[in-house]
Amino acid sequence: MVFELAYHWRKGRLPFKDINELMEFIDSYFTVLSFDKRDMFEASYIKVVGDSLLNRSTESSLKGRRLSVSDATSIALALKHRVPIITGDADLAYVARYMGVKIMWRRRLVSMKLRLILVILI
Repeated sequence: MVFELAYHWRKGRLPFKDINELMEFIDSYFTVLSFDKRDMFEASYIKVVGDSLLNRSTESSLKGRRLSVSDATSIALALKHRVPIITGDADLAYVARYMGVKIMWRRRLVSMKLRLILVILI
């Protein structure tokens, strides 16, 4: 999501020299979509289910964790558009896999060219 990229850039975790370079990257490699009320209802359902799954997880690193709204929205849109999610986030991957979304890990991206779906929160 655009928010996630901007947040991590502001925290110094992404190598863009300024916001214009980050925006150019987003415009070049991502398709930005809006979403509607139905998408938000689906994301809220996924958040409730995801929180329950994480709470019941047998993996100690996930037990008691909660799915973020951003992660729930990503899963909802991946399901809607039938696309994989690229992440290294354990919470997101765990719930997305349960919901039937394919996960692609970051280390596999070096040799791949992908277009991702991002969301602009309006």
